[in-house]
Amino acid sequence: MDSKNNIAEIIKNTFSFQGRMGRKRFFFMFLIIFIPGLIIAVINVPVMLFVFYIIIIPFQACNIVRRFHDLNKSGGHYWLGFIPIYNLYWLMVLFTRKGTVGA
Repeated sequence: MDSKNNIAEIIKNTFSFQGRMGRKRFFFMFLIIFIPGLIIAVINVPVMLFVFYIIIIPFQACNIVRRFHDLNKSGGHYWLGFIPIYNLYWLMVLFTRKGTVGA
């Protein structure tokens, strides 16, 4: 019963910028996006890869903003991901830092 509630919550919050997302859920959501993208890239169908990323960008933005909320950071930190080298630092923070205790 607990897993059904988790799946329902994930589907409900798919395109929501509100709320929090822990490390474990963020990692698995990242894999859910990364693996199909990698398969499409290996198959080497540029148009399909372009369409895939256009669809995925809002979904991944929601996940990143919710993860920042879990770290008590503003969702505006999402834009720091566009700064070269610094984005690698933030990616490591998102994957490794434990979220703050709270709602």
